[in-house]
Amino acid sequence: MARMRVPTGRGIGILPAWRPLPSRSQHCVIFRLHIGQPDHHNRTIVAEAYEEDGAIGCLVAKAPMLETLISPSAPSRNFFDAPLRQLTTLAVDAGYDAQGFIEHLTQVSPPNLQSFAWGEYAETYVDDWIDRTTGFSSMVGLFQSSAFDTIRNFVLKNPTYSDQELRQLAGLRPGLQFKVVRTSSAYCDDIRVLQTSLQKSPNGRGI
Repeated sequence: MARMRVPTGRGIGILPAWRPLPSRSQHCVIFRLHIGQPDHHNRTIVAEAYEEDGAIGCLVAKAPMLETLISPSAPSRNFFDAPLRQLTTLAVDAGYDAQGFIEHLTQVSPPNLQSFAWGEYAETYVDDWIDRTTGFSSMVGLFQSSAFDTIRNFVLKNPTYSDQELRQLAGLRPGLQFKVVRTSSAYCDDIRVLQTSLQKSPNGRGI
């Protein structure tokens, strides 16, 4: 059983989009990439520069035994062209571009997926950051899709939805263990930026 883990130190921003792919990919069961924490200065992403460019999907296509994937960047559409029959645990952050990941997952049903964690787009310093997050209707579509039939645990990080909307989601899957995690951080000199982002949030709380 092969495990592949790519650690990064605090403040390191970019993980390479691997070319060529690691030679042990076909035996990989667990692929774990470091996901940054709120106290880190930079965001960790998978990219050559800023674009994920299908790198995760290319790797997964060579790893038919993959059971666990943890990534700080949302994979692009080609991820869902790969065999995902063994995938049971999926933890993905949107990174700098969600790439329609939730909408794509709605259309594909990994048959053995049991645990899913989604970290919402949270670059709150960007003027239109709210527009880059997952729309509520898209999340409803995921909850109602067959992709969620096998899910037992779902963690949603930094949603912009109201409490009422979150309760509505929970009501769609009453047997689901559904956890919401909210984090925020700002340097003291930039505290007004954080306060502004909170005010911009539809539910008044921001992230």
